[in-house]
Amino acid sequence: MKKNFLTSVAFALALGLVACDDSTSANGSSGDENPAEESSSSVILSDSEGSSSSVTSSSSVESSSSVASSSSEKSSSSIASSSSVKSSSSVASSSSAESSSSSVILSSSSEESSIKDGSEYNASANTLTDLRDGQVYKTIEICDKDNKNCQTWMAQNLNYRYVGVKFNYSGYTSDSTSWCYDNDPSKCATYGRLYTWAAAVDSVAIYEKYGEKCGLGKSCTRFSASALAAAPVRGVCPSGWHLPSDAEWSALYTNVGGTDYAGQKLKANTSLWTTYSGVTNDDSFGFAVLPAGRRSNRGNFSSEGNIAGIWSSTEYSSSSAYDWYFYCSYDGVDRYYYDKSSGFSVRCLKD
Repeated sequence: MKKNFLTSVAFALALGLVACDDSTSANGSSGDENPAEESSSSVILSDSEGSSSSVTSSSSVESSSSVASSSSEKSSSSIASSSSVKSSSSVASSSSAESSSSSVILSSSSEESSIKDGSEYNASANTLTDLRDGQVYKTIEICDKDNKNCQTWMAQNLNYRYVGVKFNYSGYTSDSTSWCYDNDPSKCATYGRLYTWAAAVDSVAIYEKYGEKCGLGKSCTRFSASALAAAPVRGVCPSGWHLPSDAEWSALYTNVGGTDYAGQKLKANTSLWTTYSGVTNDDSFGFAVLPAGRRSNRGNFSSEGNIAGIWSSTEYSSSSAYDWYFYCSYDGVDRYYYDKSSGFSVRCLKD
């Protein structure tokens, strides 16, 4: 291998990017994956034959599930010194929304997405109701240390059941492109669903609106960094919200003080994370990343309890897109580009 590849791996090991158990490794690969060629700037990981993903030393992924609730219970988030949280996260039903502080968005569907219906955001209760299925999600607004550059995020992973598109990768098939971990519905209630990148960006809607085929094996100009800065892509998210770009994820990490400790500040303080010596999850912003694991393009689920991987909308190549990783063994976050047919979590960002 090339010298800079070995240097990168040595650096990763020095940081403690090791598995909490045998299901993951420092570079996030699982047993059915093979290393691919490296790029000049980062280590490339392969999720399967002919597909690759890369990691730089400063990024990660997170996850948390969405569960509907009928209560309006609130939990305050502590504020780290490097940024501010303007709203505390809470769970509430859509019926508790006050008209003065809530916004309802109904989509006309055919022009914007193959996904129908709309959403209701309650700024007072800090909740988002997805009118497609009635599920209610916690939300959180995170700003920088000057209380500027604020973003409003879902504080749980999306759990919308994306159906109607079958999965077929080199003979590995499924009747859907979104899944519960281990195909266990109770895992969806805990972690939300795992989506292919094509499902995450709702490639069906892109084709219906623009006649452009996106997804595995296709490069789409609307998913470049510059295009997404001008026009975010809703994807599988409720209307009024969108799949965050790689740049928007980076802005979040800047708001919380940088990538080196973003995992510590954004991971949920819960026993669902595998314990690792020297690593703390204080969730000081109420973002509540959970270790949802992932699904390989061959249908294998792995790394529950050890990692959270979350898609961005930014495309790297025809076969891969950027995602972010959170680890049980690391206080930072890592940025990869991964095979589009892999299954990762989705968080949505308010328009």
